[in-house]
Amino acid sequence: MKRKKNIALVLLIAMIISLFNAVIPGTAAENSNMPVSPEPPEKIDELQQWIYNQRYNFTVAENWITALSSEERERLCGYKPPTPPKSPLPENVDFRTINGMPNSQMALQSSEGELPSAYDAWELGYVTPVKNQGNCGSCWIFGAIADFESDVAIGESDLRDFSEQEVGDCNIWGAFCDGGNAYYTTNYFTKIGAADELCHLYAATAQTCQNCPILINVDNWRIITGSEGDNLFYVDTIKTAILNYGPVYSTIYASSTFKAYDGGVYEYHGVNRPPNHAIQIIGWDDTMGNGGAWMIKNSWGTSWGANGPYPGCAWVAYGSANLGDSTSAISGYNYADGQIHYHDEYGWIGAAAGCPPTTTAFGAVRFIPSQCGQLHSVDFWAVDPNMQYEIRIFDTISGGPSGYTFSNQLGSTQTGITQEKGHYSIPLDTPIWLDSGDDFVVQVKFTTTSGYDYPIPIDYEASSVVSGESYGSCDGFSFGKGIDYDIGISARQNVEECGCLGNCYTGSDCIGVPVATNVPCYACIDDSGRYWKPNMDDACFNDVEPFDLCLNYCPQCCNGLDDDLDEYSDYPDDDQCMCGLDPSEVEELPPVPELPTILLFSIGLLVLSGYVMVRRTNR
Repeated sequence: MKRKKNIALVLLIAMIISLFNAVIPGTAAENSNMPVSPEPPEKIDELQQWIYNQRYNFTVAENWITALSSEERERLCGYKPPTPPKSPLPENVDFRTINGMPNSQMALQSSEGELPSAYDAWELGYVTPVKNQGNCGSCWIFGAIADFESDVAIGESDLRDFSEQEVGDCNIWGAFCDGGNAYYTTNYFTKIGAADELCHLYAATAQTCQNCPILINVDNWRIITGSEGDNLFYVDTIKTAILNYGPVYSTIYASSTFKAYDGGVYEYHGVNRPPNHAIQIIGWDDTMGNGGAWMIKNSWGTSWGANGPYPGCAWVAYGSANLGDSTSAISGYNYADGQIHYHDEYGWIGAAAGCPPTTTAFGAVRFIPSQCGQLHSVDFWAVDPNMQYEIRIFDTISGGPSGYTFSNQLGSTQTGITQEKGHYSIPLDTPIWLDSGDDFVVQVKFTTTSGYDYPIPIDYEASSVVSGESYGSCDGFSFGKGIDYDIGISARQNVEECGCLGNCYTGSDCIGVPVATNVPCYACIDDSGRYWKPNMDDACFNDVEPFDLCLNYCPQCCNGLDDDLDEYSDYPDDDQCMCGLDPSEVEELPPVPELPTILLFSIGLLVLSGYVMVRRTNR
């Protein structure tokens, strides 16, 4: 009798524990208030029955993915979040994993006003066709390329097809089928750019970098969410980002049910697992399912999700399957027709330097241009939302290991404030002329507003290839070199012919001390000896008299007159220097003979030559 009572007691306790586990939801269900579901089976018919038992409203079907082995199916999911360095960090360096990065504290303001209840970027023509990554963990590249292509589609009304294979084979990380993340692709796109698919066709396996011609590169990128992007709190944040920037890159946990998805509103509320797959969010509908759903574009071909909103796409319930984590957006691009100066080869993936306990620090990077042209933009990584920045360009660096200083500022000081974390390209109010081989320093003062003490973005991945051209400071006056890392500051210039360089004098008699030396033709110069070269269509500012246009020694002093009587002003010497004419002149060039006249003259010469040869032969 006593034994029966003990058995009954054990059964009663087991029932209570089971009931307790069924009632108390796990961490994966905290966002949706739904209980954790048991892990689904593998067979399709059993899987569909399991879905019905969970009261989910989607269907599954056999496809090329379900026919793979379990190891091959796992390999498809190639999203890998950034991880901190294994070695201990110096005291002035910090690393934020994706879990430690706060989401933007600013309320993203929609350019469209009130958020619509439904949005479909595919219908608007902003989404390129679904692609197939094949049996390769390259989803992280496909998601980023889809984001890039959508950005161009919105800006150009043109559906471009960029090469995923080139990104996989040429990225500095050596990552391809083994996985990666949006930090890798953004680093590649901002420093190099995207090539046409036809130059390097997709092969679903690593090949050799083809160094294809680059069509477009990214100059602005925003981090929208961190590791809690699936929380319902961020639904409006992601919607607003889509309206402002276009379809976005995001991540999801792809379970066995997701791999077999055929149609309906996908849900997963099982054991909390981190995202393992990158996709693109292209829209939403608040009326879908039990509380609204995202529309996503996948990279598994059109047989997957054949009955989704579009073949190869799916509906995914808000707050489900960790969809929304690590969401980001390309927010600007430009055509790759200039030169980008940088030293942070691996870019920024979470490491930052600072001067604790203060929230302000100064970073500076020295560059040596290999071509002439105008410096028109300064880029940097923003490690925190709502950061304040102050940009200065210097011509001279002095000092040594005990302390470096910068002087002879070029152009004006430029200030501003960022919004989300990410990559920013700031156009300069006054472009600065750069001469080939003449170094310059870009200095940025970074200040966080959240209280974070490490505002300087650094590349901590490649200490073996550090440039030695990065400098840091806590006061903005005396700078030290970052021995173990490069700072995430870069600069963009267009490329122009260098032309002639010479001396600038205050008068036209070449007497006295030059105002400046090694000045390009037609450069503007102020009364402090600072000069810049305006855009081709711009004139020098009148408030920098008396030196609007530089009187240049190239190689002999020019006075702006027609001394050699060739009807063109010597500005500079027409005979020796191919810099062009005085831009204020309106003289017309001598007319070029029309083609028929040239042809007739040539024919006449040939006839005459033939006649002479015939006469000589007859003799």
